[in-house]
Amino acid sequence: MTATPTPPAPGEDWAAQVVDYIVKTVDNLKRYTVDPVRTVTKALVFGTLAIGFALPAILLAAIALFHLLVQVFNAALPGPDDNAWMAWYLLGVICVVAGAFLFSRRNAAAAAEH
Repeated sequence: MTATPTPPAPGEDWAAQVVDYIVKTVDNLKRYTVDPVRTVTKALVFGTLAIGFALPAILLAAIALFHLLVQVFNAALPGPDDNAWMAWYLLGVICVVAGAFLFSRRNAAAAAEH
């Protein structure tokens, strides 16, 4: 480990002062330009990956839920094995209830922004 050199007297080592000024300027430029762009780029990449994984998973879960509902309604209800309309009805009710809940929360989110 080397010992820290003693600082030169003021005004004597102008070359070191110029280099320090350039380094500080480049660091400030990096902090205000490169770092925000890097943050936005990371958000875009990870957001795209999250959507790329979540969207197919949600789609497959919805298909599986619909198939399960059709099987349950076919087993539980008498008559022909064509009770898909009940599954569509139940999924529609779930979507309407979820939409009504989100619609009721819209004022709370808007009030929090102001």
